[in-house]
Amino acid sequence: MATDLTKVDLEDGALTYDSDMSMGALRRLFKSSNSGDLEMMMEAYTKIVHTWPYEGDPTELEAWDDLKRSQFMKINEGIMESLSELGEE
Repeated sequence: MATDLTKVDLEDGALTYDSDMSMGALRRLFKSSNSGDLEMMMEAYTKIVHTWPYEGDPTELEAWDDLKRSQFMKINEGIMESLSELGEE
């Protein structure tokens, strides 16, 4: 269960994700991001994204399939930037 939700403002609205994710979830997220494996990345995001400004439930993989590429890129960039900032604290 999420213990530390972080809000990320996107052009389309805001999302929240679990910034206190397990190291396993963090490892899967970075591994999928570095490999460019979109399915693996979307699966990793279903474990940490709790709310978003788009249709569907972000904890369900099918909802990620319905995103436009630009929406996915906003989410990815927003979370990666947020994680980077959290690491600097």
